[in-house]
Amino acid sequence: MILEYISAVLQHGKDLKEYHRNNIAKILRLNRAVLNHHANAEREQKKEQERIEKERMRRLMAEDEEGYRY
Repeated sequence: MILEYISAVLQHGKDLKEYHRNNIAKILRLNRAVLNHHANAEREQKKEQERIEKERMRRLMAEDEEGYRY
């Protein structure tokens, strides 16, 4: 009887450690996903700004003053 109790307590300790290890792994995966999302969003925003600037320069070279301003 006492051995069963000790065994149950030890198993519970192992289960608890595994639960927290899995939780930490899940949080780390989520953090990486958020960082990747922000990095990708920033990269896309930079690309869009460069595209807009190239279009403005193209309009300036074509002497399209109205299009250049906007």
